[in-house]
Amino acid sequence: MCHRTTATPLPPLSISRAGPVRDVGPSGHTDCHPGRAQGAATAPKAGTMFPTRDLIDGYERLLERDRVHQLLLEAHPDLADRIEVDEANPLLRIPTGLGGALILWKGEHEGINRWRMAAPDGEGVSVVEPDSIAEFPELVAEKLGESA
Repeated sequence: MCHRTTATPLPPLSISRAGPVRDVGPSGHTDCHPGRAQGAATAPKAGTMFPTRDLIDGYERLLERDRVHQLLLEAHPDLADRIEVDEANPLLRIPTGLGGALILWKGEHEGINRWRMAAPDGEGVSVVEPDSIAEFPELVAEKLGESA
């Protein structure tokens, strides 16, 4: 490791076939890698780990889940005790008055990753894909109003 911190005199000239040669680092140059711009990025050290795309995507989905949860709490503070947050997946569950539950999740369907909401609908389930997560508070209010 190089630790030059003070100005040093120029090294003596050496002779090569091309003529006189001098070290490329200017006097006082503290970078340990002559010829490279001072402060330029270096290659990562062996053993350095970088997150994979899948890991980053998973983390982003969990952040989005937290944002959806926050939007619901801001619009419907009375739901704070009812919203169940899945700690490992981008999923929220809100039990309804009829024994079912609203499920809000982000997942892939036909190659598209989107947020969706599944809600009890008579004898079946309806699935809604909002254009934005900002629509969830209104959609949840509608569905919970129907199930009350």
